[in-house]
Amino acid sequence: MLSRKSLQIWPKKQTEYLWTNKYSSPIYQNAFRDLKKAFSRWREPKIKAELPRFKKKKHHCSFTVDSSNGKVLVTEGKKIKIPTLGTFRFKEAIPYNSVSQTFTISRIAPEWYVSFATFSAGKIPEMKHKHQKVGIDLGIKTFATLSDPNTFETPSSMKRAKIKLG
Repeated sequence: MLSRKSLQIWPKKQTEYLWTNKYSSPIYQNAFRDLKKAFSRWREPKIKAELPRFKKKKHHCSFTVDSSNGKVLVTEGKKIKIPTLGTFRFKEAIPYNSVSQTFTISRIAPEWYVSFATFSAGKIPEMKHKHQKVGIDLGIKTFATLSDPNTFETPSSMKRAKIKLG
């Protein structure tokens, strides 16, 4: 029976897998932990799970990083420091300070996303609504007309669908 440590060390010594030395070991540890869970679900007679399959390179590109030093402070603002990977910029700002331990990085098309569960210190502040309530009228000439002067044109995909219908 191979141990998790030997499975991490063996590829790093092979010449075709030298690229794995660039990344930290928690990434591989999480992958092996997920593999163990998948095989244990497959072996469990009560759960009808299929045999685990490898991910394809072009589908489901994601990996998980754990903080081995405990929880990490995620400060409010547009930057996040992910353990062993570095500091990254967000598109939207985080509204309050929180704490997290697990970060999952995933790629959808050309963009990368990070998701994490937070443990907040106290009550999360309520977001105040900046906009008033508006009425919406769905129409034929325009897709939607709001009670304030805004209107939305019909999306081109919907126009093509209407043409196909008749």
